[in-house]
Amino acid sequence: MQLKYKISITMTLFSLLILGLVSYIYGQMSYKSVLKHEKQKILESAVESAREIKVELLSKLSNVKTISLAPIVLDSLKINNVECATDENETLQEHIQMLNERWMHAYDENDAFVKPYLNNPLALFLKEQQTAFSGVYGEIFITNSYGVLVATTGKLTTLSHAHKYWWQEAYADGKGKVFFDDRGFDASVNGYVIGIVLPIKANGVIIGILKANVNIMTTLSSAVKQYKKLNMGTLRIARTKGAIVYEESFPPLSTSVNPKILKNLQQGETGSRVIKNYNQEVLVAYTPVDMSLDDEKITFGGKPKTSGSFKGNNGEIWHTVIKYDKNLALRESRDTNMNIILIGLVLTFFSFLSSILIGRWISSPVEKLQQAQAELQKQEEIMVAQSRHAAMGEMISMIAHQWRQPISVIAMGANNIMADVELEMVDEKRLE
Repeated sequence: MQLKYKISITMTLFSLLILGLVSYIYGQMSYKSVLKHEKQKILESAVESAREIKVELLSKLSNVKTISLAPIVLDSLKINNVECATDENETLQEHIQMLNERWMHAYDENDAFVKPYLNNPLALFLKEQQTAFSGVYGEIFITNSYGVLVATTGKLTTLSHAHKYWWQEAYADGKGKVFFDDRGFDASVNGYVIGIVLPIKANGVIIGILKANVNIMTTLSSAVKQYKKLNMGTLRIARTKGAIVYEESFPPLSTSVNPKILKNLQQGETGSRVIKNYNQEVLVAYTPVDMSLDDEKITFGGKPKTSGSFKGNNGEIWHTVIKYDKNLALRESRDTNMNIILIGLVLTFFSFLSSILIGRWISSPVEKLQQAQAELQKQEEIMVAQSRHAAMGEMISMIAHQWRQPISVIAMGANNIMADVELEMVDEKRLE
């Protein structure tokens, strides 16, 4: 093989080796770096989405608080509490029980006993709020400090509510706190409902409890769709035990998160990791929706099944969970790596062409030297052959000389005998 081609091939193989090493090293470093970066990105997005959902829920709470602070609410409760406490004919509990039984046996909203609760000034005020925020509020109702209904926008199952979990959570033994009642799907608004329950106080004393069932499907949908624009996987809102409150294209609470992250949710962790989802590796990030406030105690929970709703919360909080296909997350890194390889191959091709030119430049004087050496070797071979021929001729000449001496003696002897024969002077003895 000619020298110039040897140089070209050597340089090309060396370039490919360097390209391979650079691509491999960069690929490994890039993989780890990009994976870490993408995990951090979706974790930050999960935290931000959780913060946005908290802001929306607190906004709903703020609206409900505005209702509770209306003068008509405070005045109506003060009057009702006094009337309820001063009944003279029977004990308070017996009176409440009697009212409750009468309510439960009245199925028509137009019943003479039921109607006042739905049409008194306070009830009409609550209905105005319901109308003003169409599609937001389901039932809105207020009880007095004894748990007895004072006003409502619709016929409820019971009149007395002091025994119910949400009422007791909000009353909190007279201390009062905000309670988010995760009711699940509620037929009254045909959507996903959070019951916002809060105490109404006068001079630091609880005088009533307000509960507003708020449809938050629009809020959750907006958060998920807003995240979708980032093209970084899908955002889901899930409960601690895994049921998904909202996931695009699926009915609420019809799907669950991957069991591999349940422990993380149950421990209230904030983090991101890679998990295997069927035959696909995905990045997941998760964080709780923290509803705590420095100046107010807020709790979040519910009950598996209540009147008018199903799949209610069972002492769980909410979490934002992001799922992102690992291959899509690393696509940018792979594209960059492929670009490096393509650029490297182009450079290698030009390197090959350059190496041919360089090889020719380097090999030209070498080839001339090789040709000169060949000519010199040829001349040397000719001189060696001539020298051999001369030596052989000299040797043959010496052999011939050595042969001529005895032959000359024999010839002289023969001539002498021939002369003796001519002269008839042959001596038989001498001849022998």
